[in-house]
Amino acid sequence: MTSPAPTAASRAALDRLDRANRRVTQTILLAAAIESILLVFVLLVIDFADPLHRLVFLLSMLTYCTLALAIVALGAHVSRVQERLLTALELLREAPGAR
Repeated sequence: MTSPAPTAASRAALDRLDRANRRVTQTILLAAAIESILLVFVLLVIDFADPLHRLVFLLSMLTYCTLALAIVALGAHVSRVQERLLTALELLREAPGAR
């Protein structure tokens, strides 16, 4: 039989996870918007006839793509860990004799 305290604690933890998830999503969207604006600005200013400009632009895009892939991989890992945590909480809630 479950007691009200763990249920309230798990509900509070889940609420905190949801709030943190929303904040992270909003922050990522804001950062993506700022980066998009800066990319448009760079594309307007860059002189594609100059080989040095093209080289610097290419190297910066390679760096951004590498960072973007790392962020996506980290996000996938965090989502998987969060899913495992939620599954464990659900199993604890359903377990007979859980405290």
